[in-house]
Amino acid sequence: MKNRLLILTKGELQRLTKYNVTTISFVVAVVWFLLLFFIDDIDIFSSMLPFIVIVDATMLAVIFIGAIMFFEKTESTISSMLVTPVKNSDLILSKAISNTIHTTMSTLL
Repeated sequence: MKNRLLILTKGELQRLTKYNVTTISFVVAVVWFLLLFFIDDIDIFSSMLPFIVIVDATMLAVIFIGAIMFFEKTESTISSMLVTPVKNSDLILSKAISNTIHTTMSTLL
């Protein structure tokens, strides 16, 4: 099961790259960095930093899930997933793991 889950998670991460979700995440991280870079007041900076981390982690995750659902619907991925010998729980777990990895990397940037 671990090998199958690793393969599914790797495929999900490749799909995120294919749909340019990773690129958009990097661009948003650069925008956040530039926003914080030009703040001179330390009080404003210290109050904005937790806000940006929370917004980046939560809202981008929601947007990524929506984008992934849209791309999977346009490519009819659901039809092909129904005939695979993989359990639905493994598919859902691999999607959750890949989105967690992607969101963590985006937040760390």
